[in-house]
Amino acid sequence: TMSVISVIGFVPSLWIKPNMPQFGIYIAKKNYFELDKHFFKLLKVALVFLLFTAFILWIGFYIINVYNFSFAARLLPLLPITLLIIAKTLSSSTSPFSDYLRAHKKEPFVIISVISSLLIAGSNLYFGSKFGAYEMVLGYLFIIIILTPISFTIWFTLRKKWHSAPYLHP
Repeated sequence: TMSVISVIGFVPSLWIKPNMPQFGIYIAKKNYFELDKHFFKLLKVALVFLLFTAFILWIGFYIINVYNFSFAARLLPLLPITLLIIAKTLSSSTSPFSDYLRAHKKEPFVIISVISSLLIAGSNLYFGSKFGAYEMVLGYLFIIIILTPISFTIWFTLRKKWHSAPYLHP
């Protein structure tokens, strides 16, 4: 189940990563106006496709469960799958913002990555040993719900700090 859902994580990168060199050029020239214009244009497309991919995956899992295909028994039930898709979509929505900051040749999200990894591992060990997959998914979703706004706050704060120079209009 998680292998298929992991596809969601790659979707935003398809639009952002190929543009990283251009972002670096804008940053080197302190042309933050063009950087933001380019980034937000790509971000809209990336987030629309992120949501579309999540929806299509959910529809696929729904059909597999409703029509009880033979391999449906190997998957989680639909509720945990739905929660996993929500968590992965939320988590993946921060990826473009991480790339934006990475274009500044800094890695402020590494702390969030380490913290989330430790929290998720601890949550999975605890809930996996005491309960089951559904509780593991709830723990994962809870951690993502807490860390996602923190990630956006980091992005907003650092973007404002690093771009304190006035925009350069063409």
